[in-house]
Amino acid sequence: MSEYRNYDMKKITKLPAFIHTVDANDVLTDVNDHWLRFAQQNDAPHLTRQVVIGHSLWDFIAGFETPHLYKLMMQQVRQSQRRLVFTYRCDSPNFRRYMQMEIVPLAHQGLEYRNYLLREEPRDRVRLLDPTIGRNQELLMMCSWCNRVHCDNVWLPVEDAVKTLGLFALSELPQITHGICPDCALSFKNLT
Repeated sequence: MSEYRNYDMKKITKLPAFIHTVDANDVLTDVNDHWLRFAQQNDAPHLTRQVVIGHSLWDFIAGFETPHLYKLMMQQVRQSQRRLVFTYRCDSPNFRRYMQMEIVPLAHQGLEYRNYLLREEPRDRVRLLDPTIGRNQELLMMCSWCNRVHCDNVWLPVEDAVKTLGLFALSELPQITHGICPDCALSFKNLT
């Protein structure tokens, strides 16, 4: 979380927002064009309006810990009727992406998610983050918020974890499962 600078909300709201909305039952009711373009740019061209609208948000969020944390945040926004804002990482194999999400209450317990790309840094391709690479049965825990990888009882940046675990030489990589590292868990606790 320390990788984020203080961002001015007036500047952020001028950035393109990747928006999706859900109803009181967490069913997707809308996605905007920026959301669709972001999905296409991230190896998910199959995620069209026709595919996602009318389906549960939980059909599109993997793992156990991430949906659990989202449900806690959504409950807080619905109960307080106040927006919740936090930063997170949404990396691709070729880019580090620093993002901000706002969860905004709507009428009838609906929610709007506004995601902003704050900063993007190119990097050497990280095969571990490529969804098209073959996977073995091993599991590798990655933090849902900062994208660090749990490795030998520490949380390392993905590039360092790949080196430490010797993943360069593998033809099939471990499956990525998501959780939350202690630093981000503390930040999450301070949000709620």
